[in-house]
Amino acid sequence: MAPIEPGDEYRIQITEFGAEGDGIGYIDGFVIVVPEAGIGQWVTITIDAVYENFALASVTETDLFLGQPPEA
Repeated sequence: MAPIEPGDEYRIQITEFGAEGDGIGYIDGFVIVVPEAGIGQWVTITIDAVYENFALASVTETDLFLGQPPEA
């Protein structure tokens, strides 16, 4: 069972590219596919659809830095 649901919002780091060039990040080890996101970016996302092995998300905000996020 997926640890997320459609409509949930998260802040994740994109750590790799998928086979079709989409950004890939993880939430509790669960694969999140984020179109138009680049490796190293921290993005705020909204989960659009959840499938058995992955979820699709859209970017709602992109941070302007790479690597570790600044202290909150």
